[in-house]
Amino acid sequence: RLRQAIDTIIAKHAIFRTSLDWNINTNVLVQYIQQFNYRNQYEFVISYVENDEEITKIINREITSSKLFDRNRGIVLRCHIIKYNSTRKDEEICLQNNDIIIFNLHHIAFDGASRRIFFSDVKYNLENDSTLINNENQFQYIDYSVYEKQMDIISSYHFWQSHLDGLNFERRIILPFDRHRLLTDQHSGFAHLIDIPFDNDLIHSFLDYAS
Repeated sequence: RLRQAIDTIIAKHAIFRTSLDWNINTNVLVQYIQQFNYRNQYEFVISYVENDEEITKIINREITSSKLFDRNRGIVLRCHIIKYNSTRKDEEICLQNNDIIIFNLHHIAFDGASRRIFFSDVKYNLENDSTLINNENQFQYIDYSVYEKQMDIISSYHFWQSHLDGLNFERRIILPFDRHRLLTDQHSGFAHLIDIPFDNDLIHSFLDYAS
């Protein structure tokens, strides 16, 4: 039933099945909305643990690992169920006290303002045993983005122009900084990601020291 609820949410919100691909010919990041596929659209994991230490390791991995998502395939959502001291290890599980459900969502598709919508949909689908309805005419976030781009902003432009007219934009605020940057410097727009894995003991040492 939980998987059915998640299926319904992913079918409803196209952002949860949107992949990102860097087009080497145009040097543009392109979004593709994938057709809904029941079992290939997100990760659903069940773990069985015996103690709190194993739970902590799982949660730390969910928080720190960068390999749990696949943006090229549109995999930006994970549901991880942790069963505590369970004797049954089958596909049709029943949640009990002390069991944990982790929803792990990539920030590229989810932010703080999305939580209420997401969990409201989860609650509604679980309580009403919703079936999958594919409504292609339903509004998506991209529809609002397209509409906003088409809006006439001339009045807004004149408003800010009237309020900012006469301000000295060349006056620099003296703020503390740790390095100088020349005015001739330009940002390339490119970035490099370096992944340095740390074991859990070292991570806990960092956290203990920081606290």
